[in-house]
Amino acid sequence: MRALALAVFALACACNNVGDSCSQDSDCGGGNVCARDEACWPSSDVRAVKLTWTIGGSAVGSDSCAAYPLFFVNFWSYDEEFGFAPVPCIAGEFPIDKLPNVYTETEIGNDGSGTYFDLSASIDSNGSASFDLAP
Repeated sequence: MRALALAVFALACACNNVGDSCSQDSDCGGGNVCARDEACWPSSDVRAVKLTWTIGGSAVGSDSCAAYPLFFVNFWSYDEEFGFAPVPCIAGEFPIDKLPNVYTETEIGNDGSGTYFDLSASIDSNGSASFDLAP
């Protein structure tokens, strides 16, 4: 009976560990959330982050984005990296919720279309990072 109780407990806790793979919060349990890197993290260890960009110091628009139509956004920590693509230039921002705090650096770069660029920045304590894509 004790072995059965331990087996049931082990099954109930299978996805509660930090680092377990997930696709939604309910995959994590135990007060953890499914962060955007598709791993379970304690809710206290994730934050919302917003990347913003300008072109030549000015707000983006259809004309100014012509040289940078689509790009990628990456986030990295000391040993992990993940990202998103394609990201449309015209948006002028890329908000992400539930980014684990260990990801402290970000990068935007060309996805193969338009003018080449590759820029990186630290995410500040307010959860922001800004880029200026200079023509």
